[in-house]
Amino acid sequence: MTTEVRLIVVPYDSGHREQRMGRGPLHLIDRGAADHLRRGGNPVSMQRIDVDEPFSMEGGTAFRLHALVGEAVAAAMADGAFPLILSGNCNTAAIGTIAGIGKATQGAVRPAVVWFDAHADYNTPETTETGYLDGMGLAMATGRCWTPMTAALPGFRAVSERQVMLIGARDLEAQERVDLDRSEIAQAGIAELRHGNVPDSLATSLDGLRAAADVAYVHVDVDVHDPGYGGSNHYAPKDGLSPDEVRAAVHAVADTLPVRVAAITAFDPSYDTDGRMVDVCFSLMSTFVEAGGSR
Repeated sequence: MTTEVRLIVVPYDSGHREQRMGRGPLHLIDRGAADHLRRGGNPVSMQRIDVDEPFSMEGGTAFRLHALVGEAVAAAMADGAFPLILSGNCNTAAIGTIAGIGKATQGAVRPAVVWFDAHADYNTPETTETGYLDGMGLAMATGRCWTPMTAALPGFRAVSERQVMLIGARDLEAQERVDLDRSEIAQAGIAELRHGNVPDSLATSLDGLRAAADVAYVHVDVDVHDPGYGGSNHYAPKDGLSPDEVRAAVHAVADTLPVRVAAITAFDPSYDTDGRMVDVCFSLMSTFVEAGGSR
């Protein structure tokens, strides 16, 4: 049985439409993302998210996008579709998705957040060295910051740290590293995934997720990949995962929990000079559908 894939396209970076990483979602659409998925046998629909505001503010626009993404995710789930989010920023996809799952299930389902990223996005306004809102997405998701504004989002409820798994992070700020190591977030580093069987490397962490959550939201910031496999964005450090390692980890998650929502974020096409990251993203989309959308 095939499932409709609902592409939710959010072409924003730091509140700005179609700038920098905000160009990535539409670049993937223009390169044939929907047709790629249809060739796999799944019907595909698309919804673009836009904020109609005369003046863009990073924080204000971001939270408006969170609400709109939450509505779109909830509607897709109600329609029996598989929401696949293409977003410039991580926080937009993640906070909106958590709200959408909560709205669609009336809070009865505990979502695991499986976060693939070169960065932990675990900063807060008090700890950040840059002031970059998109470096706070996982902290927002776990209720460490911006709590009055996230609480105002219909359906949003912060996830427990035990419901979170961080995969592939290798570029963290100093206090962020301290806070992360003090947390209950499960971490899977590059070395443990690179050497040996990926499902075996993740087994203990996945057992913890199985106990703490009912479904999974799989979030992939494309800079989790090593730049040698294709350019992703300005922030991408070296020594990342291969596309095969990322896909194997996604399948391991899907063997543990039903994957109900997935996202690809932070792709700036100006860094993908040879088009290889587009191919990586397309392959990852197919993996998401195989792991979750067709089950």
